[in-house]
Amino acid sequence: MEERRKFRRLSREDKVFLTYQGEGEEARLLDVSVGGMRVLSARKIELGSSVEGKFQVIPRVGPFFIKGRVNWGREKDGEWEMGISFEKVSTLPIEN
Repeated sequence: MEERRKFRRLSREDKVFLTYQGEGEEARLLDVSVGGMRVLSARKIELGSSVEGKFQVIPRVGPFFIKGRVNWGREKDGEWEMGISFEKVSTLPIEN
């Protein structure tokens, strides 16, 4: 099968803090690349929705802050697996 992704993914099992419509929640980061991430969340976030997030994937380096958009989602064992493409990535908090 041909790989269609533009960027290599780094498989992770870390926490990510997501904010959607002013409400925050902790989700599981499944993998990440320079273009986006795949997460597992207890909460469904609608396709096309804008989200903000904060996660740390490199030990001894501060967190990354992101703004992104939900590209796809599917229910998986009572939780929601979602693909989020990055619109902005920073090592400093992103202002609205």
